[in-house]
Amino acid sequence: RHTRHLLRNLRLHSAFLDNAGLVIDDFDSKVAVPPDHIAQLLDLPLIGVLDKTGSERLAAMNAGQTMFTHSPRSLYSKNLQRIAEAVVSGAEPTLAAPGGFLNRLLA
Repeated sequence: RHTRHLLRNLRLHSAFLDNAGLVIDDFDSKVAVPPDHIAQLLDLPLIGVLDKTGSERLAAMNAGQTMFTHSPRSLYSKNLQRIAEAVVSGAEPTLAAPGGFLNRLLA
């Protein structure tokens, strides 16, 4: 709710939000509102959704490393990299889907 009010006030004060978009981090589909509904409520385009990665993040933090260093082949790291590249290039991000054992093995 606070984010929606902040965005409304920014728009009322002519803040430049033309390039703003929404990235949802630590998303849990079992608990949360669907990402497209959140984007609609905030009146922002949905750029990407990053799934929950609690144990991977905790391990990276405990090792004093970034996710890119600690778990470069994780789905989270791959999708975050794709989102960053898309934001810089202005293209639509193509996020990797979770795969089974074979997909993780070949990644």
